[in-house]
Amino acid sequence: MVKDWSPEPFLRWQPPAAGTYTIQVWLRNAGSSATYDSSKSSAPLVVGAPAALAVSSLTADRTMPVPAGTPVTLTAKATGGIGPYQFQFWVFNGTAWSVGRAWSTNSTWTWVPPAAGSYSVQVWVRNAGSSATYDAWRSLGPLAVSASVSLGVPT
Repeated sequence: MVKDWSPEPFLRWQPPAAGTYTIQVWLRNAGSSATYDSSKSSAPLVVGAPAALAVSSLTADRTMPVPAGTPVTLTAKATGGIGPYQFQFWVFNGTAWSVGRAWSTNSTWTWVPPAAGSYSVQVWVRNAGSSATYDAWRSLGPLAVSASVSLGVPT
């Protein structure tokens, strides 16, 4: 049984897995003590598995190189899988990877490169409810960052 007796004439149901399902509704008149007075079955409902989660793009809002200290907004786009997705951004500074932004349902992150150098950025994406390290990922880079521009006073 998916839903007990109710005067509501609708059912909200999420299939637990891919497969073929048939929904049957039992009706009974107000005050009836019969198991049911009428019934109707749906045609078979074929539920497919969702497409695998994939990161279709990871883009920056600026053209590289940028001066150190310049905000760069990165945007990831994911398809397939089960939403809402969770995104985590990583930065490689040429020596080590570090988390740029922890898990969030926000697919954008603004990175401020701290110093001149060559960087790479990765986004990890998980399906809703997933406890995997990641279900899909994508890299962007190398991203060239130049020395910051200092404002000088002309002499």
